[in-house]
Amino acid sequence: MKALTMKTFFGALAVILICTACGGPTSDTTTGAITGTTTGTTTGTTTGTTTGTTTGATTGTTTGSTTGTTGTTETADVTVQISGAGWGTVAGESINCPGTCSAPITIGSAVALVAASGGSSTFAGWSGAGCSGTGTCNVVVTAAETVTATFNVASAADYLLTVDTGTGTGSGAVTGGGIDCGTTCSALVSGTVTLTATPLGDSTFTGWSGPDCSGSGSGPCTVDVTAAKTVTAIFDTPVDVGCAVVSSAK
Repeated sequence: MKALTMKTFFGALAVILICTACGGPTSDTTTGAITGTTTGTTTGTTTGTTTGTTTGATTGTTTGSTTGTTGTTETADVTVQISGAGWGTVAGESINCPGTCSAPITIGSAVALVAASGGSSTFAGWSGAGCSGTGTCNVVVTAAETVTATFNVASAADYLLTVDTGTGTGSGAVTGGGIDCGTTCSALVSGTVTLTATPLGDSTFTGWSGPDCSGSGSGPCTVDVTAAKTVTAIFDTPVDVGCAVVSSAK
C-alpha cells in the first residue's frame, strides 16, 4: 500500500512539473506579441505622418511666397544715333553721346534728350521715337527705342543767332531755328528764323527787344539773319500791389 502511494505521488509530481514547463512558453508568447505589435504600430504611424506633413507644408509655402514678392525691374534700351556731316552731342539720363550712346531705362519712365551742336555745325533735328524738330526730345519708354540726331555743317552764309531771356524778373523759354532757350540759346543759322516765347510758372511775356523784333506783345519774332544777331525776350512776374486800409478816429 505504501509503495503504491509513493509511486502515485511521484507520478503526480511529474505531471505538475510538465504542466509548469508548458505554462512558461504560453506566457512568453502572449507577452511578446502584445508588446511588439502595440509599440511598432503606434510609434511608426505617429512620427512619420506628423513630421512629414508639417515640414513639407511650412517649407513650401514660405519659400514660394518670398520668391514671388521680390521680382525684378524691367528696362529697355534707349539708343542715340548721330548722323549728318556736322558734329554735336546728345545728353540725357545715362546717355552722353558720343561715348555712351545707349542705356537701359526703366519701362514706364521718360528720358529727356538734349542736342548741342559743336564747332561750325548746326543741329538739324530729331527723328525716331516720336521726336521731331530741334527742341528737347522726350522719350516715354515702353520698349527699346532708337533716336537719331542730325547735325549739318554750317555754310559760309550762316551767322550766329543768340537769344537772351535773363533781363526781366520772370522766366520763360524761346524756341525756333535750332534754338531751345533755356538749354540751347544760340545757333548758326541763315535766312529767316521765327522765334516763339513761352512764359513759365506765374511769369508773363512782356515783349521782345533787338534787331527785327521790338515792342510788347505775345506774338512770335521773325528775324532776318544776315549777320550775327542777338534777340532779347523779356519775362516778368506780376507785381503784388496789396491793399491799404485807412481808418480815422473821431
